[in-house]
Amino acid sequence: MLAREASGVVRARKTQAVEPGGATPPPHPPTPTHSDEPTLDANATHSKMLRMGSVLTTTMMGSGMAGVGGVGSMLWRGHATRTPHVVVSDASAKAVKELVGQAIDEGGENGQAPVALRMGVAGGQGCHGFAYTFELTHDINDDDEVFEKDGAKVVVDAVSLSCLGKGSVLEHINTIRKKGFEVLNNNLADSECGCKVSFALKDEALL
Repeated sequence: MLAREASGVVRARKTQAVEPGGATPPPHPPTPTHSDEPTLDANATHSKMLRMGSVLTTTMMGSGMAGVGGVGSMLWRGHATRTPHVVVSDASAKAVKELVGQAIDEGGENGQAPVALRMGVAGGQGCHGFAYTFELTHDINDDDEVFEKDGAKVVVDAVSLSCLGKGSVLEHINTIRKKGFEVLNNNLADSECGCKVSFALKDEALL
């Protein structure tokens, strides 16, 4: 019986691999099962992404990266400074305030003091078919667009605004040859007279 037990021990030892030097290799670690792998919480992951986006946005604003190419451009291109439809120059703002103040001192028209300069476009006038118009007004209508600069107000009605390209500049000229308002950079004007009062509209603006 002892001989059979000893024989069994010898056979068991022979089945084990022996490394050089007689050391028995350590047993292999158990292969992790699916239940041992970490699970992802979708809500936690979404919250983490939102926090990362908030930190990135704050960092970009503080470092002046917003609006510059790359990620800053993609995140902030919708918040870039917009060019107003009508740009009021410094000289125009000063002239408007002077004219309004002078009219108020004179009592206004029919006892009503003006509050703004009304800029418009009239059809069937001038040598090119359309002409810019300027007058002081005490009324601001619901369909008027108001453009302000340094306390001066310029109002334009919706129809006239459709004849002005975005970025049109209201300028005031005060020279020996001319004194008054004029419109520059109207990209909807196909041509204009030398005095910059009368102009022709491009075909697409007439549709």
